[in-house]
Amino acid sequence: MRITMIGDSAVGKTTFMMSTYGLMRDGIQGFKVKCTNEKADANLYNAYQEFRKYGTYPDATVKMSSYDYNFYSGRDFVMNFSLTDIRGESIHDIDVSQLHYEIGRSDAVILFLSSYDILNGVDIEDSIDQLYTHLNNAFKVDDHEKIIMVAFTQSDRIDLNDKTYNRLLDSVSDLKRITDKNNNLAFIAIPTACAPDCMMDLDFAMACLMLVGYSREVSVEAQRLKAEIERINDKWGSGLWAGLTDFFGVNAERNEARKRFQVLQNEEIPKYEKMQKKFESLKKFYDDYEVGTYYRVKQMEDPFCF
Repeated sequence: MRITMIGDSAVGKTTFMMSTYGLMRDGIQGFKVKCTNEKADANLYNAYQEFRKYGTYPDATVKMSSYDYNFYSGRDFVMNFSLTDIRGESIHDIDVSQLHYEIGRSDAVILFLSSYDILNGVDIEDSIDQLYTHLNNAFKVDDHEKIIMVAFTQSDRIDLNDKTYNRLLDSVSDLKRITDKNNNLAFIAIPTACAPDCMMDLDFAMACLMLVGYSREVSVEAQRLKAEIERINDKWGSGLWAGLTDFFGVNAERNEARKRFQVLQNEEIPKYEKMQKKFESLKKFYDDYEVGTYYRVKQMEDPFCF
């Protein structure tokens, strides 16, 4: 699964992804994330620990976009995903050709916007309008199904309630309309917070992305198994003549089909059933989650995060 991140410098992309990585590396309700590059894993997790203990925000050199990551349910591997950060001091600096290329091959796009800036009159309208133009143009020439996630960062700096949350949603109403007109796009907006003593909805954001990606893998595998079983049934045939050729071993092709069916029945179908169980577990986590939930980081004294 490919995930592309877009947002102004200092909007909180690095802190969001570092915190999400550290939180999910420790594990939430049995779900874990691990960077496949051991050196990067150590650097990212050390930065997360420094942030937890001392409130030291990550340096811009701590990047989340250069490596692949594995997602686990317990000890079982679920899927692989990658992150790409469209870098630039501001949305005005985005390389449009890179943006279109990355969106075209992405399964998910995360747009980072500051809740604090939106609700406190910071002028970001021009940047948002320009970004919508880029996204809309990319979507017009791209038929790749994907989810568009808006991560409202710094939500711990505002009084988050129904009224303010609706104001945040109003700020991306144009993007919502764009996605509503395209059957290949799904939209979700999540308020997030990354503070040394608490995290907000980071695990939900990750679970949402993984649910979308894994549902596709499960669907593709189901279609593959169904097609192969139908093909084997066609090869196998029926009736007296089919039984005689099976008995005498005359039809080698049908014998091979029989052997292949045994492999499917004994190995690949049970593997698919395990995939289904992992998907159901992930979906239950998603369905049961209440957006706006603060997760208190272990070893911190203050249980309240406002």
